[in-house]
This record gives sequence, structure tokens and C-alpha cells, in this order.
Amino acid sequence: KKNRGGFDDIADVETSAKPRENDRLLRFKIANKNKASQKLSESISSSTPATTAPVRKFKR
Repeated sequence: KKNRGGFDDIADVETSAKPRENDRLLRFKIANKNKASQKLSESISSSTPATTAPVRKFKR
């Protein structure tokens, strides 16, 4: 099988595809982290007006 170039190419593709799959997993995890941080920032931004509202009342 190794004598055939096709099999060698497939083996090379498999070995080269493994790190790419890892990169995809890493990118996927990073994307999830970014989404999580966006949700956190959204929750913070949505909670800030609630916290600033009573502060304004106190200032009044």
C-alpha cells in the first residue's frame, strides 16, 4: 500500500489533519470563551443601568 502514492498522500493528509483538528478545537474553545465573555459583558452592561439608577436617586 505504501508503494502507491495515493496511500502515502492519505497518510500525510491524516498526520497533517490531526494538528488542524486540534486547532479547530482550540478555535472552537476560544470562540466559546469569547461568547461567554460577551454574555458576561452584556449581563454587566444590563446590570450597570440598574446599579446606576439607584445611584442617581441617591444623588437626587
